[in-house]
Amino acid sequence: MFKIFVRHTLEDYAVWKELFDGHDEVRKSHGCTGVSVFRNAENSNEVLVETVWENKEGAMEFMHDPSLKETMEKARVIGAPEFSFVG
Repeated sequence: MFKIFVRHTLEDYAVWKELFDGHDEVRKSHGCTGVSVFRNAENSNEVLVETVWENKEGAMEFMHDPSLKETMEKARVIGAPEFSFVG
C-alpha cells in the first residue's frame, strides 16, 4: 500500500469537488483504492486529500497522467499543491 497526501488551495470548493469526483475513474485505472477529502476548518477552500494506492508505481503513473494537470487547472487550484508520499 502507498499513500499520497495533497494539500490544495482552491478558488471554489464546489467547482473543485465536482471535477475531483469526475476524475475518479482515472484514479482507479492507475490503482487508487481509496480517497478521503478533508476541508480546513478555518478556510473551507483549503483541502487535504488522502489517496490510497495498490502500489507506488501506479500512484506515480497517475501523478504524470496529463489529465491530472488538466483537471487541476479546470478545478481552479490556486498555486502549487503540496505533496507528501507515504509508503
